[in-house]
Amino acid sequence: GNPYLDPPAPTFLEFSSAVLLDHKHDMHWARYSDWCAPCTVNYTQIVKFETLNMDNLYVLESHGLGYEGFGWHSNPTLKGGTRRETWRRYFATLTPELLDLYKERYSGDCELFGYDCDVREFY
Repeated sequence: GNPYLDPPAPTFLEFSSAVLLDHKHDMHWARYSDWCAPCTVNYTQIVKFETLNMDNLYVLESHGLGYEGFGWHSNPTLKGGTRRETWRRYFATLTPELLDLYKERYSGDCELFGYDCDVREFY
């Protein structure tokens, strides 16, 4: 079970297997290049999840909008750790096959957003 939720939900390994091996569709794990057409749309602002609050504030202010009543996000899975530590904790549960599939599937997004998608540290 997932130690981060009550009641328990699928583990990251179970979820990853469903998405990558069983090809279960989950729009939250779709590639940005499939949904957002980064090469055909002239985006003026991009919000990243890891800097969501700061980016949302910038977008609101740049459009002259207030942020009163805006719902700020906090990530409950961090559990006091850094984002990198949390990422490592999740990906360390995966098999080499799933790690390779993640790298293959999301390499374009990693390049697009400047992420390090090197999974070799888990082998």
